[in-house]
Amino acid sequence: MTDILGQKASDYYSKETSKLYELSGAFRRIQESMTADALSLSDFETHSFILDLGCGTGFSLNVLKNNGFNTIGIDISFEMLEYASKKKFKVILADMAFLPFKDEAFDNLISISAIQWAKPSEYEKILQEIKRVIKKEAVIQFYPKEKNEFDYFLKLSKKIFSINQVFILGSGVKEKKYIKLKK
Repeated sequence: MTDILGQKASDYYSKETSKLYELSGAFRRIQESMTADALSLSDFETHSFILDLGCGTGFSLNVLKNNGFNTIGIDISFEMLEYASKKKFKVILADMAFLPFKDEAFDNLISISAIQWAKPSEYEKILQEIKRVIKKEAVIQFYPKEKNEFDYFLKLSKKIFSINQVFILGSGVKEKKYIKLKK
């Protein structure tokens, strides 16, 4: 999957860039804050089983764990997963368009800053996979390259999921969009 940088996440996150990401206090604070915001918008029940789609080095997994959730993270970058694994998180190397889980394996799903690595042509497949592996709800946050990409993602999600809500937190460059999807 290629993102707005024109690279696949698995190519972009080398040992060096993964280390820079992991050591960045700014990235950690931003990811943790967005995860907390996503949780505040969700109806996730404490102790539910959550898939973190695009877990990176585990910043969101840490917030989920600290809020009483059981988790597994997936990411396409082996180098990013090495950091999450060292933190004792359960993680799997996988592509978000081809999730290696049985149907309804998770109660819920969260994805923070990961979908932008996908091409719009992959959105429908990713949304179908999300719907397949969850029992209840997903909350997704991402930074599309252009507004029409977000609108397209939302249009597809309305076709696939029964309930969709968009939440916009902040404004200007600090604006963050979250989509809440229910089966």
